[in-house]
Amino acid sequence: MAAAISVLAVAGPACGKAKPVAAAPSAVAVVNGAGVTVEEFALEWNIVRGTAVGIAPIGEASARALKRDLLDRIIERRLVLAASRNIDPVGADEVKQEIAEMRSGYSDDQFNEAMVGGLMTQETLERKVRERLAVDRFFQTEVFRDLAVGDDEVDAYFGEHAREFDRPERVRVLHIIVKTEEEMAGIRERLKAGEEFADLARRFSTGVEAKKGGEIRPYAKGEMPQVFDGAFDIAPGQVSAPIASPFGFHLLKVVRRIPAARASAAEAAPEVRLKVLEGKKRAARQAWLTRARAEAAISMNREALDAIP
Repeated sequence: MAAAISVLAVAGPACGKAKPVAAAPSAVAVVNGAGVTVEEFALEWNIVRGTAVGIAPIGEASARALKRDLLDRIIERRLVLAASRNIDPVGADEVKQEIAEMRSGYSDDQFNEAMVGGLMTQETLERKVRERLAVDRFFQTEVFRDLAVGDDEVDAYFGEHAREFDRPERVRVLHIIVKTEEEMAGIRERLKAGEEFADLARRFSTGVEAKKGGEIRPYAKGEMPQVFDGAFDIAPGQVSAPIASPFGFHLLKVVRRIPAARASAAEAAPEVRLKVLEGKKRAARQAWLTRARAEAAISMNREALDAIP
């Protein structure tokens, strides 16, 4: 669930051509004279580390690499936010609306758990949402505004990558997740007694889709976390055996199998156009970040960074 809270990530090169500026002992980096303090970085790191540990244990080398990647993202976020001061600021109502959309479908406990086990306070969440919206607005209005994709580009891309747009077999699934094996045993007994899977999902599941009776959008094998691939071994109408994961115990019921299909050029055109445009956006974003880093005065304190637990 932690993925529901978007921790701002601005991709970019590791260092750039930074001008030599000494980092203060209390800072892990200095960006154009402003320090990224140890305290500021530690707050961000605790959130990232909490998310990573929830997925898989991380060793010392992985932690070091994650910290350096996080520092790069913080530096680049600083550069973008500085450049965004000349465009319309993000209003409080926009932040409030974005958070409301993020909370949609979650109970208060689920939303708190999604915020990396409560590590992210409301104040931190509002700041991060405001910054993310400001960064998005800057790129959309200043960097991406003249980007377009012509029909010839769509035709050329589809001609070279037609098989990418074939539709693999997908399944439509209902899902229940609970925290304990005992809870799961109780739900299975209710299913055996004839209760409806969707009703039990609404009553007992802790998943974000519980309010919809556990229904998950159709997906192909490999598109979802591995536990969901078990649905491809089940016939429509059947229910899986309990599947354990780091998040609890899962049950899957296959509602329908959707056969694989080959897409025509006309059917694929909207998706092709979007994919080509996203590629142009990534390239434009990276070019802007590379230029901004080259022009900035940046210094990193690797020793202070590595010392943060």
